This record gives sequence, C-alpha cells and structure tokens, in this order.
Amino acid sequence: MATVLSLSSSFSVVATNSAKIASNLCHFFSNLFNNLWSFNFCSSIKKGLDDLFADHSEENSLAVDKLVSDCIRTFKNNPRYQNDVRFLKMDCCRDFHNVFKEIEELQICLGNSVLYETCAVFLEAKGQLIDAHEIYRLGISRNAEPIERLKKAHKLFLERISVVHKACSIHQNVHKDTKKLGQTCINPWSSSTIDEVLQKILPHLVKYEVSSVVLPPYSCSHSVSYARFYVVAETLVTYSKFDYGLKFVTNFFTMLFQGYHFSSKNFPGKVALSTLQKSSRNKKIKIGGREYLIKGCAGHGGFAQVFKACIDSDPDEIIALKIQAPPFPWEFYMYRQLDQRLPTEKRSRFGNAQRMHHYSDYSILVCDYLSHGTLHDAINSYIVVGAFMEEVLCMYYTIEMLHMLETLHSSGIIHGDFKPDNLLIRNSRVDLTEDMEHFVRRRGPWQDQGLCLVDWGRGIDLKLFSADTMFHGDCRTSGFCCVEMREDKPWKFQVDTYGLCVIVHMMLHNKYMDIEKNVSADGGCFFLPKLPFKRYWNIKLWDNLFKRLLNVQSCDDHLKMLRELRESFQEYVLSDPSFVKKLKESLRKQRLSLCSA
Repeated sequence: MATVLSLSSSFSVVATNSAKIASNLCHFFSNLFNNLWSFNFCSSIKKGLDDLFADHSEENSLAVDKLVSDCIRTFKNNPRYQNDVRFLKMDCCRDFHNVFKEIEELQICLGNSVLYETCAVFLEAKGQLIDAHEIYRLGISRNAEPIERLKKAHKLFLERISVVHKACSIHQNVHKDTKKLGQTCINPWSSSTIDEVLQKILPHLVKYEVSSVVLPPYSCSHSVSYARFYVVAETLVTYSKFDYGLKFVTNFFTMLFQGYHFSSKNFPGKVALSTLQKSSRNKKIKIGGREYLIKGCAGHGGFAQVFKACIDSDPDEIIALKIQAPPFPWEFYMYRQLDQRLPTEKRSRFGNAQRMHHYSDYSILVCDYLSHGTLHDAINSYIVVGAFMEEVLCMYYTIEMLHMLETLHSSGIIHGDFKPDNLLIRNSRVDLTEDMEHFVRRRGPWQDQGLCLVDWGRGIDLKLFSADTMFHGDCRTSGFCCVEMREDKPWKFQVDTYGLCVIVHMMLHNKYMDIEKNVSADGGCFFLPKLPFKRYWNIKLWDNLFKRLLNVQSCDDHLKMLRELRESFQEYVLSDPSFVKKLKESLRKQRLSLCSA
C-alpha cells in the first residue's frame, strides 16, 4: 500500500485519530457518490470505520486504507469530480508534500486558491520558506480563484519574512541542500542565484541614471521562486559567493545602450497599467517618449500581461508590450545574449526585444509581434475538428525544434520553458517552393517559414556558470517536468529536450505525454510514452527520438545527439519528393485554418 496513493494513505491514517475526521470522510464520500454502486461503496467505508473505532487493530486499519484507496483510485480521473473542492477539505497532514504532488499530477482543483494557500501555510510552519514562496507563485501564475485572496495571502507571507537576516538564513539553507547533491548543482530559478545577481545589478545601473543613491524597495519576480526582501543599495553591493556575478554585470552594461531604460520612479503614465487587462482596446499610453495605441490583450499570466499595440497609432507598426509587476529585467538580458551569440540567419527564430522600460513598479518589454498564432493553436485547430496533424507536418516541426535547440544549446543558452504556447508560427510572405535544397538548407521562402521561440523569463545563461555545473529544481510547469526532475536528479539540457518530447507527443496524439518506466533486456530501465505509436507511422524514427531524449545518460554528446536526430528526420523527408509537396500543402491548410480561427 505504500505506493498506492499518498492521498488515500493520508486520509486513512488520520482517520484512526479522530471521530470528527471519520465523520468528514463519510460525509465526503456520501456527497461524492450518488448512484447505487457508489452508495454501497460509501456504506462499506462507514462499516469499516465503525469497525476501526470499535477495534483499533491493524487488520481493520488496513481494511479502511484499502477501501479509501479503491475509492480515490476509482474517481481520481472522473472529470465530474476533478475540481470538487471537497477534495481539499479532507483532514490529511501526514505526507503533505506527496499529497500536493499527487493532486497536481491528477490536476485536481488546480484552479482553486485553497490548494495553494493550504500547502504554503504547511510549508511555512515547517520553516520551508522558499518552497512556500514557490507554491504561492505557482498558484498566482495559474490564476487560481479567488486570485485576490491568494495574492493577499502571499503579500502577508512576504511581510512576515521581509527582514534581511531571514534572507541570509534562506540563502544558507539553499546552499546546504545544494551541497547534499555532492557536486556543483544549482537551482537556476531560486533566490540564491538570479535574485542575488539581479539585486547586485541595481546599484550599478543607478550610476548610469540621474537619480538617488539609494534604490527603492525592489522585488524580483521570476515565475518560479524569488524571495522578496527590502534592502538599500549598500546592502545590494555585497559581493556574491558566485563568480558569475561580475560577468553578469559586465554583460548587462553592454545593453544599456541597446534599448534598456531604467528609472527609480514609478511608471509616470496617466493610464494606470493595472487597468489595461480589463479595458485595454484603443487606449493610448505613453512610454519613454513614445505613444502606443493598445489594440487588445494578447495573453496574460500571474505576473505579466502581453498587449498588441501600434506605435504612434500607425497600423503598420505593430508591436507586443509585455507589462510585468514587479519589474523583472532578466528576460531582456536573455534577449540581448541571443543578439550577441546567434548567427544572423538564425536570429529570427528566437524572438526580438526592441527595448525595455524598467520602473520601480513595472517593467515594460517592447517586442516584435507575430500574428500567426502559436504551435499550440495549430494543434488545437486539429483537435476541434476531430482530426490529427499530418505526420509529415509533425516531422517538419520536429526538425525545426531540434534545430532550434541545437542552435541554442551550442550557444550556451537553455530556454527553460519549452512548450507549444511559447512557439509562435512564422509564415513566409511568398509561396513555398518544392526545392529540396531550399527546404533542407532553409533558403528562399523556407527561410521565413517555421517557428519562433519567445518568453525568455526562465532562460538560463550557461556562460554564467562553470562548465561542470548541473542544475536541480522543479520547473513547476504541469506536464513538462523532465525525468530527472521527477526523480530528483541533476539535469541540464533535459529541461528543453523533455519539452520537445511533450510537444511532439501533442502533435502526434492530440494529448499531453505520460511516460512509463520499462525494463530492458539487460535488466536496466528506460522511459517511453505510455501511448503506442500508430502502425502506419514511421515507428522507427519516433521510437528512436523518444528513447534517446527521454533517457539521457550524459550531456557530453548532447549536441551530437540532437544533430543525428534532426538529420534522420530530414533524410526521411528528402527520401521522397512527394513529402515536401505534401508538407507545402499541409502548411497552406494550417495557415488558412489559423487565419479563420
């Protein structure tokens, strides 16, 4: 029973401690089930609990444990009860970490703020402040309702830990945990890395501006984990234990003259940025001497909103404004690193930031705008009509993504949030040709066709770390945690390659990927997707892709592996001239479908 379900085991264990909990358990299941079979199930649980309280024997305890396990196992995937808040009202506390993990995997009540508040309070009580902070951030990023209640709870939490000496204690605890791994292993998204570096930058940036010596309170806002501590400039100048701090500041200086605009004051515009999401269409806002006409909201998360806008009301000059609170300059830094490191002919595949306006309360990132939708939109366009993406189109996008990661990783950059929502569709302005040479070398019309990777807020600059550095920590994106994250092992490029596997699985099956561990002939283990390949697919190619990317033994030959996989798909597409013709037609249909949507 140890591995059956942490939810059920927690429920049954605490059931032995209190008549009130037993009553809650019966009430929960009696409300949950409303047919004859369910009533019989509930009656069995009631009888089991009566027997347990009459005789606290191990036999009766195991009987109740099995009944509850069977109950939850039966109904855990029932969409009717997936968001039933009564799941969250059960008194379970023995193994909160695994309970929360399982609730998240089953996607139970992910949109309810009670889930995140309860877990965060538990973690705070145990002294796991950074973990509690991550849970609050996770709930806010998912817009869990009621969102204002969750934000208020988070604010009160931040106030409780805002003393500087607590920041130091958290920093020390993080490094103790890191050392346990026995190697150079860092959480790239924790307050012990990026938060410290960003804080260190601010006093230097002030020297380039006519402003006060002491900075206003600053809060880093990466989408995963940044503790919020109010400190003045003198504190921020404290030297980091990491040797990459100076490298980061040096790199950051180079972008001061490439569109980075810092102000220690609040955003001075007449239009409150916080009101744009509710009513944004045709509003005009002035940012850094330019006027932008907001045309509508293009997307939003827990910390940022993206708006489609025209510069000076010119319909031919359309851009995207990413407005984030609190301000966060890391994404702009990542865009400038892409500018410096990537070849010109490949740069258009990774998004472009024109400038950033960094105020004390907001940061506003001005980016190029692509209007053709995302790869997720393309996948959904098939789902809504009950169809599947053509295999040749799946192969084309797989080649594109492999090539993108090959380019990125060879430049010392990891995206960190590789998912279909962050892959924008690029369409050629002229008709595609069937020229095989143009296709394979991305020349002619094929140069402007493909994908564009955006949203670099969780990007990792490998040049800021020593070559042997590995990473640990959970990406906190449901469905995209790589094998190494799940098994609490160090990872590096796997955070991106696992995302690629999930996307390929979505294109092939119209579903997110579930994986399972298999036993090899030599007694070893390997992972593969649970869903089988269709018999008319090129099973050899797809099987090789998933086997190699889901079972990475070493990152030493990582680039070679990506290249070999890409070339295997390219060779297959080029083996038959009709494939490029079919691909051209599939892309034409996709374009029409997304335009009509």
